[in-house]
Amino acid sequence: MLALIEYVKKEGKEAGGKGHQFKPASWTNLIPQLALTTKAGAPKNAASIGRKWKNLKTKFNHVWTLTTLSGVGFAPQNKNHINETNKAIWDALIEKNPKKNYQHYAENGWAFYEGMQDIMPSKGKGTHAFYAGGEVTGNMDITEGEEGGEGGGDELDGPDDDVDNIEMHKGTSDRTLARDQ
Repeated sequence: MLALIEYVKKEGKEAGGKGHQFKPASWTNLIPQLALTTKAGAPKNAASIGRKWKNLKTKFNHVWTLTTLSGVGFAPQNKNHINETNKAIWDALIEKNPKKNYQHYAENGWAFYEGMQDIMPSKGKGTHAFYAGGEVTGNMDITEGEEGGEGGGDELDGPDDDVDNIEMHKGTSDRTLARDQ
């Protein structure tokens, strides 16, 4: 896998384009290098290398998610992340996401994270990040009144509170409001 990651680092956008979406022909140059480093398994071809790259990207996304979660104490280079203080969090996470193999990452870390992080596109996060189809969770603190949330009352404490009477902020169109009603 290291040879594959190094190849992508070296060839990067020239071979893979935006988002590292490599075509099978791009992997043909890598076959001789992998033959030297592979000790087991079937002979490598462009299709098998493409599947391996897709698998690496999927694993990177799973591990990246773990690095952003509060309370799990995850560092990809370390092993044995589950302890007394975070066991309940890990148990819930593993139970909720059985296909993402979080148990394996919790016990073993993931040695390829840093190498993949160097080549994968960054993931925006924070207050102004756009989450298409995503759900806002947690404590919402929306206040009716002047811009900036001051002076009005009707403070909302959670996602189930009534939001019908919230003042429209700059940038919200009438079409958006009509669609949402």
